[in-house]
This record gives sequence, C-alpha cells and structure tokens, in this order.
Amino acid sequence: MGINMNLCACVVLFVTVSITTVYCDVILCEGSTGYIECPFPSRIVIYAASYGRTRLDVCPDSNIYTLRCRARGTLRRVRATCQGRNLCQIRANNDEYGDPCEGTNKYLNVEGADIHAAVLAERMQKLEKERDTLRDNVPYLQSQSMRNNLVFTGLSEGHTDWNEHADATEPKLR
Repeated sequence: MGINMNLCACVVLFVTVSITTVYCDVILCEGSTGYIECPFPSRIVIYAASYGRTRLDVCPDSNIYTLRCRARGTLRRVRATCQGRNLCQIRANNDEYGDPCEGTNKYLNVEGADIHAAVLAERMQKLEKERDTLRDNVPYLQSQSMRNNLVFTGLSEGHTDWNEHADATEPKLR
C-alpha cells in the first residue's frame, strides 16, 4: 500500500470582473494521505466529503464489488479535521471512516473552497454597489449644493436676467 503524499493547494478556478472563486477538490485512494492547503489569511471551507465507492473510473482497482458504498459521517469528520484551518492532513482509510463495503477498494472525495476569496468577492460586490449608488447621487448633490449656495447668499433662485455674465454673478456669491 504505502503512503501517497497528495497536496491540493486551493487554486483559482475562474475569475470574472468582481468575483474570484477558489475551489479545491481532493480524491485520495484508500490507504493514501493528502493535504488541503489555502494560503494565509485564507481558511478552508469543506462543502462535501464522502468515503466509499460510487464510480469505477476513480481509483481503478481489481477489488471493486459495488458502486453503492458510502460511509456515514464522513463530512462531519473531514470538517472536524479541516474546517477553518489553513492546512489539514486527511487520510483515506477504514480506520478513519469505517468500512462501508468490505472487500471493495474505496476512495475519499473532499470538495472545499478558500473562504478568504469568497469573503473578498462578497465585499467587492457590496462596495461596487455602494460606488454605483454614490455615483448616481453626485449630480443631485451638486445641484443641491449650488441651490444652497444661492439660498444662503441671499440670491433668489429665479433668474431675472438669463444673460447675466459670470463677472456679475461671482461678486454676489462672495
């Protein structure tokens, strides 16, 4: 059997203008040990985990007698090991998760993500929305500011002379 050292560093899967999703999928064949790592200050979030056998093409082996095989409590155990950490070690073996299908070679499948990227993406969306709202308010605020300048200087808002030159208006505002 031996120990296969597998490292899954969370990698950027796709990037759009304001959202970065960092996603990590680890598959370990029975008897293997692996790691999930997200760079500081990121934290690992585990979305799904299963130990057993549901596919022929994953960890091919001559000892496959069923494809309806899943250990209970795998997600809970993997989360206890990895959730909220930067680095965690996971093992694919019956000692960790039990033996849901004796004689069949199994594998551990863990799906996770980098929470720092998700939090940053959410914050970016919120800030962009606030920026757009403020940008929409600028012309209104500018007009209110000009109106207030006229009111507080004692000038009427009505225009008696539409052709008044800037040289005539400026001394009135001072």
